[in-house]
Amino acid sequence: TTSGGSGATAFYQTFCINPNVPASTNTAAGKLNYNGSTSINSSGYAMTLGAAYLYMQFATGEFGSVNSILFGTALNASLGQVNANFNTNPYLSRLYAINADKSYWLRNYDPLSYYLEIGNYGVFAMNVTDTDGTGNHQDFIYLAKWAEPSEATPEPCTMLILGCGLAGIALTRRFRPKRSPV
Repeated sequence: TTSGGSGATAFYQTFCINPNVPASTNTAAGKLNYNGSTSINSSGYAMTLGAAYLYMQFATGEFGSVNSILFGTALNASLGQVNANFNTNPYLSRLYAINADKSYWLRNYDPLSYYLEIGNYGVFAMNVTDTDGTGNHQDFIYLAKWAEPSEATPEPCTMLILGCGLAGIALTRRFRPKRSPV
């Protein structure tokens, strides 16, 4: 939880993605674990497209309420950490409804690349450590929404070219010799 400036408390809902790392009460620092083109948990499991998609759906409210045990199992199975039946788990079966190729969902996910299934989001593994940055204690998933570029604001170079063109037209008209009537 985090405290807001007005004294309000905001809650961030997420799921553990490293069931083998024990939680600790001595944790206060978190860091995104991004290496090359993948985000990994502290045990070295890379974020997969399936885990990223499932978490994005959860975090944006697409699932409504979830069964946290079944959903946590689905996340860990889509990361390859545990075995679960993709046909019987209600969250994993949603992946199959989109693409029935299990290997499609288990491939490494690059948070900085665009995926149609994820849209304008990036999904990262966050490692929570001791305050001195040592001792990984808990890993969880973090969702970032990328800023959408405004389509109404043209680039500065476009405006410069347009301005030069308009100035050229104005100067051409001003200094053009007037025609005499016939």
